[in-house]
Amino acid sequence: MTEDILAAILVIVASFAGAVLTLLTLPGTWLSVLVAVGVAFWRPELISWWTMAWRAAWPCLPKLWSWWPVRRGQRGVEPASKGR
Repeated sequence: MTEDILAAILVIVASFAGAVLTLLTLPGTWLSVLVAVGVAFWRPELISWWTMAWRAAWPCLPKLWSWWPVRRGQRGVEPASKGR
């Protein structure tokens, strides 16, 4: 029971830290993903691997969304990370 509470506190603190890092334009989403993966290995009954797969894919979706028009050949559209 105590380990479950500790795992929940770790995930919550890492999520808030990730949000703050994201506001500072740092890769904070990956911090929360890494901590959640660590908790999933440590306490697999708390977080399912389907949830982890979705959580890891979620930060990739905006990047894919910005590349979609570029790959289709639309003019005047640049990828989000070009030169930045």
